[in-house]
Amino acid sequence: LPFVPAYPKLRRTTRDGYHYVGDELLHQTAFGRDPLEPIEESYIPAILKQQTTIQIKVVPCASEQIQSDANVFNGDGIYVLDATTDEELRQAGELLKNRGLLKAVAGSAGFAEWLPDLLDLEKRPAKRPRSGGNMLVISGSVNEISLKQLSHAEANGFVAVTLPPEVLVSENGVQSPCALSAIARITELDEQRKNVILRSIEKFEDIEECLRLGRRLGVDVKHLHLRIAENLGQIAGQVLKRCGFKIVTVFGGDTLVAMVRALGWSGLLPWDEILPGITVSEVAGGEDELLLITKAGGFGEGDALSRIKDLLRSTG
Repeated sequence: LPFVPAYPKLRRTTRDGYHYVGDELLHQTAFGRDPLEPIEESYIPAILKQQTTIQIKVVPCASEQIQSDANVFNGDGIYVLDATTDEELRQAGELLKNRGLLKAVAGSAGFAEWLPDLLDLEKRPAKRPRSGGNMLVISGSVNEISLKQLSHAEANGFVAVTLPPEVLVSENGVQSPCALSAIARITELDEQRKNVILRSIEKFEDIEECLRLGRRLGVDVKHLHLRIAENLGQIAGQVLKRCGFKIVTVFGGDTLVAMVRALGWSGLLPWDEILPGITVSEVAGGEDELLLITKAGGFGEGDALSRIKDLLRSTG
């Protein structure tokens, strides 16, 4: 199985099997400082070996020797392909195409951009997103980049509602009076056509209170982030059932999964990237007229939410 993790447009590159964000090794960035799920390793084969016993090999695909080596992909295993530029992503794709290895590939959205050309797929214009309506932002991310994005949005007119630790960490936090109060507050803000942020923490230091409460309740760190995501996702589901938000932005994959489950959606249909690494989707089946925007916690610039709103207005 070829694996192409680099995404140069987001300054994610892979050299000699090591993954970098900008000029820093992955584990030395904000991802390594995550209090709930810290990344402690930057060497991709070592990360994968924590999950599998399959053989893993690094392929520096820009090398002329590799391009001409007919035996580079001999044997079963996972092949991690280096890339530091978009051109090297293209070279990785050409190498895999020439070896007949594009039937099953894992990789980044940056690599996926090359697949239509590599596979000779028909291209059609991306669906244009609707621009009307106020936005609900749901953030379960504690990544420093996400917190900066939320702070910037709040300084530019978004109204934030922060859930207290007892709502996030308790087993049935969604049923607590504080959760019901937060839902009522967001409903009121929606009626005022405000752009709203529903978040798990305001500042990086706030996660310490969640950790303390988790220890008191017997929830270990490994499962704490899932408990927080589940409660936040269920509360977000209750908000969307009551309110009229037509634009919803979600930070964090675990939060998104919990929200989708709470709402009973069967799936999501991606349209396009509104910004690098930030995806626009609709709900499968079209039963919900929502414009859903999703991103990983560490993706995007500090003004990402303001830029998304501006881009949506420009398509109207």
